Amino acid sequence: MNLDIIKIEVKKYYDKRNTELANHNLVILEGVECLITKAECDFIEDYNRELRNDDLAFMKYLNNWN
Repeated sequence: MNLDIIKIEVKKYYDKRNTELANHNLVILEGVECLITKAECDFIEDYNRELRNDDLAFMKYLNNWN
């Protein structure tokens, strides 16, 4: 497991019906519940996805090396 992966769990997605929170998600970020923007949440999820893809590519490299 890559230690650089940011632990995030989305608890609630807000939509346009809630005008105050329409651009936010309620998340558990590294064990702390907080409100972050959807853009921040997308950035973290993309960052984690890139790390996982890099890890997968490295594992495939190691498996083919032997």
